[in-house]
Amino acid sequence: MQIELKVNFHAGSGRYTLSEKTEQQSMPVDCKGMLFGNTDAVSFYKAVARRIADLSDSGQIVKYQDC
Repeated sequence: MQIELKVNFHAGSGRYTLSEKTEQQSMPVDCKGMLFGNTDAVSFYKAVARRIADLSDSGQIVKYQDC
């Protein structure tokens, strides 16, 4: 299965959010925890890398897009 991940940066607030969309979903869903509304770029991108690794390890095909 292919999963699309997309980073959104909200310039006004300085917050990063990762959204995720599977093949069965018509609209992306915002991720939770460190991947939602995070103002710290370092911890956000570490969490993104961990999410990509977890999905890849479980056999998913990951399509990643950054802002």
